[in-house]
Amino acid sequence: MTGDNFNNYGTNNGHIGPVNNYGKQEFQLTPEVLRSLLTLDKTEVIRLAYVSTRRSEQIAYQIADFLVQNGYTVDGMRGVGHLMPPLRKPIEMRLGMLCVDASV
Repeated sequence: MTGDNFNNYGTNNGHIGPVNNYGKQEFQLTPEVLRSLLTLDKTEVIRLAYVSTRRSEQIAYQIADFLVQNGYTVDGMRGVGHLMPPLRKPIEMRLGMLCVDASV
């Protein structure tokens, strides 16, 4: 018989074979994520803030470009050292600002 051979001893909770846990995956700005931003109110001026990492800044500028191309008004972009409490998601609206933290 060819293929992988796994010995099961005790409780394996449904897992047979290796479990590959690579940890938290890096946030990716996908077309689906960008499209989800099209639910923002076009009558509002969008202000952006990014938690000061170079990657968060790059993503914030990509978001700004995308919003402008889709008829939104983007006014202002600022980097912040940290947010309290921290963001729960990589992109979150907080206090009237669209905040970006790629490390979340």
